[in-house]
Amino acid sequence: LEAQDCCYTLVTRSPAGSKAQVIGSIVDFVYAPEDRKACVERLASPQCKIVSLTVTEKGYCLNVDNELDVNNALVAHDLATPDEPQSAVGLIVAALKLRRERGVPAFTVLSCDNLPGNGHLSQLMTMAYLKALGDADLQAWVEANGKFVNTMVDRITPITKPEHIDLVKVDYGVDDKWPVIAEDYAQ
Repeated sequence: LEAQDCCYTLVTRSPAGSKAQVIGSIVDFVYAPEDRKACVERLASPQCKIVSLTVTEKGYCLNVDNELDVNNALVAHDLATPDEPQSAVGLIVAALKLRRERGVPAFTVLSCDNLPGNGHLSQLMTMAYLKALGDADLQAWVEANGKFVNTMVDRITPITKPEHIDLVKVDYGVDDKWPVIAEDYAQ
């Protein structure tokens, strides 16, 4: 996205046809898989007030009983090496730990998906991770200060595929490496 000034093309599709528009609401980002330490630092920054999650159900790393799946490869890695997080919960907790150490208030975790009670799921995931981590002081601080908001977002937006990149170039004449293709939906 940096090569595109953090802009991307949104193509909405409906039975009536498709339309495209350029979205320019992103001003900066850190891609966690490429630089996890920078991601944690950004989340720990006092300027960061909200951490929004757009994950699938699997991203909560909960098992069928809504308990943290400590056998999940990402969670197991993060519990063994919490300063090198790979999972969403590991990144969140690493940032909350730094915020507490630095006297910075906790951020709000805002889940943006279509799971009922997603804020409660985020809180459940975070608190269970903290318990498994064995950091009772941080767990108590997050329990007292953390905010986990329930929301509902219901728009089908698949991952960008090579055919989407080609479609935007052919149909709209735009060379966009990260277009978003979605159903025509508004609430």
